[in-house]
Amino acid sequence: MTMAATRMPARSVEVPDDLFQSILAPYRKTCTYLKRMWIDFYADGDDAVGGAIVGRGQFSIPESFYISDTGHFNAVEFNLCYNQVGYVFFAYCAQHKLISSMSAVDLAYYRRQQLHSFFIAKFASSFQSQIKAASFWGEISLPRATERKKLWMLDTHIRYWDDGDGRSEGDVLLAFLKEVPKEAPLVSQLA
Repeated sequence: MTMAATRMPARSVEVPDDLFQSILAPYRKTCTYLKRMWIDFYADGDDAVGGAIVGRGQFSIPESFYISDTGHFNAVEFNLCYNQVGYVFFAYCAQHKLISSMSAVDLAYYRRQQLHSFFIAKFASSFQSQIKAASFWGEISLPRATERKKLWMLDTHIRYWDDGDGRSEGDVLLAFLKEVPKEAPLVSQLA
């Protein structure tokens, strides 16, 4: 694997296949671009906030599900890959209590909330050079997490690279709603 940065983790753990598969189960097989994932630990400690613990994934997009082959990784695929690596990263963090401000979130809670409680509040991406979609890497980190009354705000950073010169990155602000009664309207949940 060629990495876009030179830093090497102190240790790396592959996400167990049962967790990996169950978190990505909502995706159609033709749109499951994340193939394997590791959690990389760059420093001592057990908190992902600050970027000391990151999720690194291996991706492959053999064929676009919505457009003729463009020959490169594009904005739609950027977002889909972000969603997949993010879901798995946060599931692993929940299972191992790696986000101190979200210590109440265990894996069972996360699974109940996964699809209906994560919202992208702000999304910015940039493409430095074309990434070959057939085989590339991505890394998600969590520079900051804050807790509010009814949600957590998660500032994330994502970067992608291939084994050549392909590079892309972005910043995504996620809102993760705390569990609320199903009858509560969405507008009140965000307050």
